[in-house]
This record gives sequence, C-alpha cells and structure tokens, in this order.
Amino acid sequence: MKKNTVLLSLSLISCLIFTTGAWASSGPTLKNFKGDVQVLKQGSTTWTAVQEGMALGKGDRIKTGEKSKADIVLGQGTITLNEATEFGIKEYSEEGDQIKSTGELALGKLRAKVEKLQAGSTFEIRTPTAVAAVRGTLVDLWVYLLNGIYFTQLDVKDGVVNLKDIQSGDGTDVPKDESATVPSKEEDFGEEEQGPIEDGFQEPEGFDQEPFGSQDADEKPKEAEPDDNNRLPSNNNS
Repeated sequence: MKKNTVLLSLSLISCLIFTTGAWASSGPTLKNFKGDVQVLKQGSTTWTAVQEGMALGKGDRIKTGEKSKADIVLGQGTITLNEATEFGIKEYSEEGDQIKSTGELALGKLRAKVEKLQAGSTFEIRTPTAVAAVRGTLVDLWVYLLNGIYFTQLDVKDGVVNLKDIQSGDGTDVPKDESATVPSKEEDFGEEEQGPIEDGFQEPEGFDQEPFGSQDADEKPKEAEPDDNNRLPSNNNS
C-alpha cells in the first residue's frame, strides 16, 4: 500500500511538472492589465474586454484606453503596453528552444524587456515605419502621428537594438542610452524619397514628450520640425 502511495505521488508530481512546462511555453499571455483594455481576436470584428491570463494568438490585437496598461508575456520576455496604445501579434512560433515572435505597434507606447535570446530565436516589433530587432534588451518604442506623418521613436535603455527603415531598407544598431526616430515620408525633408533614420529624438515645437507610463491620451501635438542635421548616413543594410 505504501509503495502504491509513493508511485501515485510521483505520478502526480510528474503530471504537475509537465502541465506547468506546457503552460509556460503556450505562447503570448496577457497579464497585469489595468483600466480599459480590449482585445480583437483573429477573425472577429468586435473588440471585447480582456481577461487576466488570457492566451493570445497570431492575428490578435490589444488596445489600451486612457490611464490603462497591460503586459504581454512572451517566451523571451515581457511587453508592457502604455495607455492609448494598439499592439498586435503578427507571428509567434516555438520549436524546441527557438522562439520566433513578431509584434506590431500601430500607435502609442510600449516597453519591451527581453532576455538574451537562444540561438535561432528572434524578437521583432514592426511599426508603420520601422522594424526593431530586439535581443537581450530593455527598450521603449513609441509610434505617433503628426500632420499625417507617422514617426517611430526608439529609446534603448539597455543592450543594442537594430532599427531598420522599412521604406529604404537602411538599418543601424542603436546602443544603450541612445535614441533614433524613423518618419514615414520625406516630403518636407529634402530631395530624398524615403524618410531616413534620424539620430536622436527631435521634439516637435509645442509638443511635450511624456515619460513612459504617464502619456496623456488627450494631448494633441502641434507640429513636427525634423532636423536635417541629425540624420544617420545611408548604409544600405537590409
């Protein structure tokens, strides 16, 4: 009888270990949400309220309202969505230790904290103007719209992020404590056809940049005044 009890206990422990491991690698999960946070599931046309711990899949989109936030936990780290932000899961796959994920930041702010990636793993965030390849990094990413022009701002807090302009294909590595911005078009910048990656954030006149976690969703920027002096040279990296 005692032997049977021990075997049963070991079986239960093995079952718990197996199910815990499966849950931990089950894909993107929404956690720690606060305020008005909604999800648009793949194939649906209706935004609905999220639930703590809900699973997210390819094609799902999350949006946060004013004074709201949410975490999306991935295999490699956590993405924290600030208020007035819309984010989608474009791709997510797991094969052994390799995890490949691509998210889309349509508008608003996020912070990505990503652990060092296993060989063959990728972690990318796409915006209307750029692709940020994150690898063992703490980074803030912000997409805003001024006078019909989308801007992507990248602020690297730790590590290195490769930022690529999706229009020109030009890319650059942005190191710790550095910033870069990518506009969506170049009409008012000169003769170049695509918007360049700019070194540092050029704050538009009349626009106050709020720190992460305190964005005012009702604030309307007045004008963007990009500065030609801080462009990075084109390096034709793909």
